[in-house]
Amino acid sequence: MKRFKMRYLVLAAMLVVGLFGAVKGPQIYEVLRFRSLYLQSAEYVETLRVSCPEEVSPERWSEENFGIGTAFANVCFSTNHVPLDEMERLTVDLRERITGQPIDLTTIDWVWDRLAATGPHGEQYVGKWRPVWQEGTAAVNESGPAPGGTRVDTVSRR
Repeated sequence: MKRFKMRYLVLAAMLVVGLFGAVKGPQIYEVLRFRSLYLQSAEYVETLRVSCPEEVSPERWSEENFGIGTAFANVCFSTNHVPLDEMERLTVDLRERITGQPIDLTTIDWVWDRLAATGPHGEQYVGKWRPVWQEGTAAVNESGPAPGGTRVDTVSRR
């Protein structure tokens, strides 16, 4: 008799798990897929960070990339911020741009523009915070030589 009850208990548990999977499965897939795309895109952002062009000072490049890294993390926070299909397009675009073209300050501008194009949240975030980061990088340029004699470049954009 105990064996009979155990079978029903296991069957009931499997049914509950199956129903949960049927109801929540698409949401779980979306979250896992988004996370995978986020990690791939983050690798391209990291590639950008460690690829300082010769004509740009390390100080300025660091400041520019701190802004991009922060913006990427805040814009691409979840599927509520960037829809899954847009995250897929962003990942492809980052891969093509960062691995297929020379990296320079126009790349930084392109990433800002591309983050703004991810949707309403990206547009709002970039509109609010890009000027703040640009002000910060302007301050780095105006500060003159950095300690140790490294010159801070004034490479113009666009």
